[in-house]
Amino acid sequence: MRKAGGFTALVAGVFATIAAAFTLFFIGGALAIFEHTSFAIYLGGAGILCSFLVIIFSGMVLFTRSSVPTVLLILSAAIGIYAGGFIVGIFLPFAVIGGIMALFERDPRTRAPIWLKIVGSAIGIASILFFMWVLFYMFVLKPNKPAIDPKQVEYNHDITPEKLGAALGMFSRTTSIEKDQIREWLKGQAVDWEMTISNVSGSDNSITLDAEPRNGLSFECRVRIKKGTPEYEKLAKLQKNDRIRCRGIIEEIGFMNRIKINAFGIDL
Repeated sequence: MRKAGGFTALVAGVFATIAAAFTLFFIGGALAIFEHTSFAIYLGGAGILCSFLVIIFSGMVLFTRSSVPTVLLILSAAIGIYAGGFIVGIFLPFAVIGGIMALFERDPRTRAPIWLKIVGSAIGIASILFFMWVLFYMFVLKPNKPAIDPKQVEYNHDITPEKLGAALGMFSRTTSIEKDQIREWLKGQAVDWEMTISNVSGSDNSITLDAEPRNGLSFECRVRIKKGTPEYEKLAKLQKNDRIRCRGIIEEIGFMNRIKINAFGIDL
């Protein structure tokens, strides 16, 4: 059990290190574009550190008789699940399982005391349950936001794509801190904009209208509507370069200053 568990954790640690590097250099690079550099470094750095520790302690489990590295292995993997990001968290639960397997070695020379088995198993099981809850919340629950009553919405007509482009564009004079503040302030603002369609895509429960970039910004107007309804089919027939009027709430300022709007009204 000890060798099998140590080898399982070692392989998981290697894959987790690759995932942490991906998080740091790719996802972290995307976050850095929005001036979240410190968070990007923290996320990738925590994943790499914990993954390296998992590899080190896995080797100690394989080549020593002490039970202490086994608990440290489980603890490092558990911290990595919490702090290393979602991609790293996919692999580190296997390291936790490997550590628990190693704790229950039957050989008297490497057998762990009962209290160590209890502590290690508790930490490992808690971290795995946490990650399972995250998966369940993300892919099963998918909590829906309350419906918006268009009649009660107050549109902010001071917000225009031209003004946002001047504030958030690559050559704007605003500082990084000011840009962060503007992005946070924009979330939840109601807008009423005219746009030119560049693409139309849909799913079973929504249709997304992409608008042509303006002033260094791109736009996504998403309407929650069931496929097959007359309203859905009407929007699905829109062509490139058609003009629309999108009324909705700004949900997010995404990658490359992509403004995502939860639309509750589209005028053709």
